[in-house]
Amino acid sequence: FPHLRDLDFSACDMLSSEAVMELITEKPKLRTLRIGQCTQVGEAAVKRIARHGLRLENLSLESCIGCTVEATAQVAKMCCRLRTLSFANCPLVDDSTAEVLAKMQTGLTDLDMSGCKMITDKTMCALVKNNTGLTSLKLYGCPRLGRVMEATSQHCAEMKHFTIGLSNKVTDHG
Repeated sequence: FPHLRDLDFSACDMLSSEAVMELITEKPKLRTLRIGQCTQVGEAAVKRIARHGLRLENLSLESCIGCTVEATAQVAKMCCRLRTLSFANCPLVDDSTAEVLAKMQTGLTDLDMSGCKMITDKTMCALVKNNTGLTSLKLYGCPRLGRVMEATSQHCAEMKHFTIGLSNKVTDHG
């Protein structure tokens, strides 16, 4: 597949880190990579994606065990063309990842960080302030968030889809 641009291995439980590392190295023209819920894909593969996925525009790492703080920070720093990014249900994603996203990713249109229980309002507010082109933001199951809704309404005029739930910090005032 020398012209492959879109690759979706979502929920392929037997896909190994080694296979992902080989694919991302050999397919530098990839624009879309989905390896969400691939339970065997580890940190080394996510770091390789960061180093070799420089043309990626869409990346789904949902429920990926390899999404460590260091690996996700590398993705945020190095994959500068991302428009769509999912770190949904990655338990190790925290404010340090969100901080790097806020500083390095200004072209995101769709971001899913649902289930990232460690992220807080402070960093997510900074992220939406720096990503004014966001049209979709999914934060379901992020219990530390409440004020991000107000920040999103102030900074993301093109927002079409906003999801927040399972947070006792959401109030009538944002």
